Amino acid sequence: MQLQQSDAAADHHWPFTRQRNAAGRIDAENVLAALDASGARGTTLVLEVIPPFEQDDDEVVEELQESVAYWREALATVRGRTGRPPSRPVAGPDRRFA
Repeated sequence: MQLQQSDAAADHHWPFTRQRNAAGRIDAENVLAALDASGARGTTLVLEVIPPFEQDDDEVVEELQESVAYWREALATVRGRTGRPPSRPVAGPDRRFA
């Protein structure tokens, strides 16, 4: 499942930062609850964040790290409630953000 923060106006591919989450409409716990209710198991979650070309590289990395932390917290919260993970979180090939 591709994950990106966005509002109802456009397909932004925003990161899951505090600022973007306040403006966006995607809530991690709601997404995970919908996956669980659907009966889906073993779903791979992939961050689909596409920063602007001119954005500073260090800022992009910070936003990706914040996005990973946001989803990790949501996954841990769901695991704490249900006793099982809703999906297996997987980072990119180098697992740098895993």
